[in-house]
Amino acid sequence: MRKYVLVIIALVLLSLLSGCINRETSATTKDQVNNRLFELQKQYQDKLSQGYELNETENLGLKANQAYKSGDYNLASKYLDEAFQKLRESKKPGGVTPAIVNVPNEYKDFNDKTTLWLDVKLAEWKPTEIKPMDFAVYDVFSSDDMFVKSNQEFDLKFLNILEKTNANIIVLYIRPNNYISQKERYDTLIKTIRTGGKKLFIGARFDNTPMDLNKYEQELTDYTKNIIASIKPDYYGILIEPSTMETKHSFTASDEEWIATVEKISELSKQLSPNTKTAVAGHKQELNFLQLASNINNVDIIGFNIYDMSGIYAEYSGYLGNGDVVGKTIDYANSKGKETWILETWVMDVTASKDKQVMGSHEFMKTIDSKWIQVITYYGQMHNMKVITPFFTGKFVEYTDDSSLFISSLNNNEHTQVYTSFKNLIQEFKVQ
Repeated sequence: MRKYVLVIIALVLLSLLSGCINRETSATTKDQVNNRLFELQKQYQDKLSQGYELNETENLGLKANQAYKSGDYNLASKYLDEAFQKLRESKKPGGVTPAIVNVPNEYKDFNDKTTLWLDVKLAEWKPTEIKPMDFAVYDVFSSDDMFVKSNQEFDLKFLNILEKTNANIIVLYIRPNNYISQKERYDTLIKTIRTGGKKLFIGARFDNTPMDLNKYEQELTDYTKNIIASIKPDYYGILIEPSTMETKHSFTASDEEWIATVEKISELSKQLSPNTKTAVAGHKQELNFLQLASNINNVDIIGFNIYDMSGIYAEYSGYLGNGDVVGKTIDYANSKGKETWILETWVMDVTASKDKQVMGSHEFMKTIDSKWIQVITYYGQMHNMKVITPFFTGKFVEYTDDSSLFISSLNNNEHTQVYTSFKNLIQEFKVQ
């Protein structure tokens, strides 16, 4: 689906940059340009939905936006004249009209606001020079408590889908009880990953039972001795989202207490599996923990779990502070010689509530999710990050809550546009 770059950027910047406009420019001229931008938006969207080819209009619209941003409304008006002319001359390629995806009324506000933001960032953050990076995929159905709900045939079919994206790292969150009870099945999966030339990331997970920090540390110690020392993965996620672990296991701990635990486990890991890179990760409310972890010698990777826009763009102002507060922590970790990854990402955490789960399965989310992965890749490029990892990879196959439909699509080797978008990004940005 084409980016609505020409109109969207102008509309968003109208609100974001109004305080930065040259005050000597007449309000009348500004209003005239503003009105024409709204009219162009309407006509552009109408023709786009009918399948017209609008590349030239997009390019002129982007130039108009750049002139608007600099406060040169006369130049913006000139480019708008040309954009309207190209819009009138536009034609349908081959006469094919794409299907129009309807957005339910209750989700239109989310769709409109999110699409606006994504389209602006796709234009603003597009790298002028590509820095090669790696890509990982989270194997959602072979991880955590999902593993016991499927079987080996399903494991291998879904792994095949993930491998075909050409991502070079497979991420598994493994619970020790699952590994022990179905060791042969896990060993087969891991062998298949390695035989396919992929690297393996294992993140520590435990059954959701109450424990205190001392017990958790003991569990991590045993995990490192029994699983990491045996499998020797390429990467070991020691602690992923400490506050989430606190919620799962019903205890609290300070950042400093968590850091002490990570120091012990990372040192143990280096002793037992020296070639395994160690990692910790956190979300946007755990930035202090991530900064502290950046100072641990035996931690190689600082991961960031990003599930919405908050805190990752310059215009942000909110509970986290002002500006790109996540990016500042990424930059700090880089300055300490750490690899920085986006270890988990999606436009929203669809498991956060039933409503989000329902919304996340709608057809209109395919375009939003595809754009999100592209935007977050651009964001990673801006901050010299090494790896990008989409989380809800089941949506590479089907957008549905119907397990029968999902299995049918998996068996038929079907893919969604999110899968295609991700695969294209890998082709463009991957380390060769």
